[in-house]
Order: sequence, then structure tokens, then C-alpha cells
Amino acid sequence: MRGYSYDTPFVDAVWRSPEVLGACSRAAGVDLSVVYDYEIAHMNVQVDALLGKETLSSVLPQSTPPSNSQAVSAEPEQPAIVQDDDLESLPANGTWHTDSYPWVCVVMLSDPTNMCGGETGLRKGDGTLLKVRGPAVGWAVMMQGGCVKHIALKASGGTGERITMVTSFRAKDPLQKDVSNLTNVKRSSKLNELFQQWSMYRLEVLSQRALIMREDIAKGDKSAEEISVAMTTWYEKQMDYLKTTVEEMRGSGREGSQF
Repeated sequence: MRGYSYDTPFVDAVWRSPEVLGACSRAAGVDLSVVYDYEIAHMNVQVDALLGKETLSSVLPQSTPPSNSQAVSAEPEQPAIVQDDDLESLPANGTWHTDSYPWVCVVMLSDPTNMCGGETGLRKGDGTLLKVRGPAVGWAVMMQGGCVKHIALKASGGTGERITMVTSFRAKDPLQKDVSNLTNVKRSSKLNELFQQWSMYRLEVLSQRALIMREDIAKGDKSAEEISVAMTTWYEKQMDYLKTTVEEMRGSGREGSQF
């Protein structure tokens, strides 16, 4: 479920708040911005009862605060290293994948107390695998989803429910490498809204880069040859950025921008 932030002021305000942006940025190790409105708080839903005769309202757990004896530890659980077949056996979204945007924050909205599975499976750089799931409702996994291959694992036990809220981010610095693409999200989006916001975000980044370049040239500390080389390099990078911007809308897309 996507593209509804305009209709949910509270959810929209949460993800734009300095506190949440600050927490996500600290976890990522770089200052982040929400990529654009369409990617605020999209919902991934797996509810087994939707495939049967029961109604959704009959299986969703009641929201009750934990008693003191059930209080959640402030320390997150250590993710467990698992084998490939453990992860492939219970996929919720079907495939290993990378996301369309550099960073994502995945918030668990289902009660995982009696949940079997339901984790986010991650493939590490050394080839080993791990499963990560917050120990309670509201815990989140912050990951570089545009680069790290991952999979959403199916939940079983209890209600067989797995509902997560995901918001996507990019680096606030317009000069940072941007691997954003539309390959995955085009399949589940209203293209008129998606393409409008995608184009506006890309043009905004391009305008910020142009201003930074203008300020650098305005310093007056470069020779004619240095200006020529700098402008040529800048032009080539921005043409590649614009080419990616268009290819993601018109064609099958490619794996992110090279700059």
C-alpha cells in the first residue's frame, strides 16, 4: 500500500520530524532526507487470513501496552546467522532483491511475540546470511537497501501476520553517490504521481549541484584550463545523471545512477 502520505498528516509528520530523521541518519552514518512523498511509509502486508474465509478484523491483534513484567529490553536482540535454505523456505515477498533507493527504514507494526519467521533476511558482504527482527512492535531495521540484498521472510504462528512500514531515504548531500532507480517500485505505483515526484527530486538535486559548481567557479582561483576541465567533468556526470533519470521512466531501467 503506497502513495497515501498526503492523506495521513500524522504519519507524514512523523517521518519528516527532526527526531526521526536524526535517528535514521545516525544509524546510517550519513545525513539523510526522505527521497520524496510517494516513498513515505509504504506498507508491506502479509496476513494469512486474507487468503481464507476469516475477515481481517478478526485476526488483527488488539493493541495493549505490555505490563511491567513484559517490558521490552532496551537492548536489541543480536541477529542470528542462518543458512541459505532457512531463508529461502519462507519468503513473504518471493525473492532476494535490492531496493530502489539507497537507504530504507523498516518498522515492524505486528506483534512478534508469538511470531515464527517474519524477519528481514540480509546477505552480508562475505556471503554469510543473517535474520533481523526487532523484539517488539515499533522496532526498526535501518539498512542500505539499495546495495544490500535482502528478503522479507514469511511469518507463521499466532495470526500469521507480518505488517511493516517502510520509508526510503537518500543522502542529504547532493554530491553523494545516488543509486536510486525505479525498477522495483514501478510495478506497484501510480506512474503519474511517481514520475512527477521522481522528476522533481532529480531536478532539485541537479539544481543544487549546479549552484555548488557555480560557487566553486565564482571563487576566481582557477585558471582557464582548470575551469574547462572542471566544467567538462561536471557536464559528463550530470548528463549521466539525467540519462538515468529518463531511462528509469521510459525503459526497463538500470541499477542506479553512477554518481
